[in-house]
Amino acid sequence: MAKKENRHAELVSASANIEAPYELPEGWNWEKLGNLFSHTTGKALNKENTVGALKKYITTSNLYWNTFDFSDVREMYFTEDELEKCTATKGDLLICNGGDVGRAAIWNFDYDICIQNHISKLRKKSDSVSTEFFYYIFLFYKDLGLLSGKGIGIASLSAKTITNLIIPLPPTLAEQQRIVNRIETMFAKLDQAQEKAQTVLDSFETRKAAILHKAFSGELTANWRKENGVADDSWVEKTVGDCFKFHSGDNIKVRNAPEGEFPIYGGNGINGFYINSNVDSGTIVVGRVGFYCGSVHVTEKSAWVTDNALIVSYDKNQFVLNYVFHLLKYLDLGKYSNSSAQPVISGKTINPILIKYCTLPEQQEIVRILDTVLEKETRAKEATQTVLDQIALLKKSILARAFRGEL
Repeated sequence: MAKKENRHAELVSASANIEAPYELPEGWNWEKLGNLFSHTTGKALNKENTVGALKKYITTSNLYWNTFDFSDVREMYFTEDELEKCTATKGDLLICNGGDVGRAAIWNFDYDICIQNHISKLRKKSDSVSTEFFYYIFLFYKDLGLLSGKGIGIASLSAKTITNLIIPLPPTLAEQQRIVNRIETMFAKLDQAQEKAQTVLDSFETRKAAILHKAFSGELTANWRKENGVADDSWVEKTVGDCFKFHSGDNIKVRNAPEGEFPIYGGNGINGFYINSNVDSGTIVVGRVGFYCGSVHVTEKSAWVTDNALIVSYDKNQFVLNYVFHLLKYLDLGKYSNSSAQPVISGKTINPILIKYCTLPEQQEIVRILDTVLEKETRAKEATQTVLDQIALLKKSILARAFRGEL
């Protein structure tokens, strides 16, 4: 006990010249992380180096917030000297100093593991500190943006940055553990709520796909046909190319275009305004190239469609505009793009797709149902996302209170 008290007294003395970011409760002190933990990084990957023993190692793709992904664990050679520096053992705090810098997890396994140089290893110098407490410090500091890496290309956290981090230190190990227990108890309840909300959110696209499948297979309006005396075999099967024509919009340099009243549509929807229009009624456009390849939008009455999108034309005596919009979204045209680095779709690739369609009155009924149901689904999705956002804010609030001594 005396040894721990002496150690704390040393830390209090050492922290006397540290500028305090905010006021702490009595007995707490600001301390540099390097006074509490030793710091090393792992070994840089070098395929030509075959000296030493072949060992498994982890890198940033294996390290996530207080968990590890072992689906792809690789091996490289380590000498005896390198093993001493680059081996994590049970209780070490591991930090990503590259990639998603600051992401942290405690190595709590009964076996050792080697680390690559994009991971920093923090090992406590004394039993008077709780590694779990400092894991939550990193989670808190990451949320505050205090762990953003520096560098060109791949951002990284230097050893100096890590060891010079200023940490709020409670006076005793018991107090650190009490705070950790409080955080984990409160987080556990929030995690349960978060899991349920995330399940609802993740099922949105599945539910949406199921609704669209029913719409374009005739199932959604089976009762409507029965009530209106429409035969089930009134649905017609044809190819996309038989029903719709596709041609590219017109080239324009959006950044240099004189700004006007007409929206400019590309694959990602509206991305500017222009003085001229090349479509004069509500028109369906499909992203033709790049990241938004296959995305579907409906223009305003008059607009300019660029050559990054395909303009869709069709017989208005056979198709309702919003029916075509929902149908093309359902077809997920992006999956028919070529497999090059720059995905592209064209009439040649999508014209052979088989579709079924119905009479105009039934199309109007499908649109009515889809608009109603999908609007409700969208509202539910937004409400669920709001819940998830609130849970994230509550966690940040808990950590802020914890490290001000307010828990």
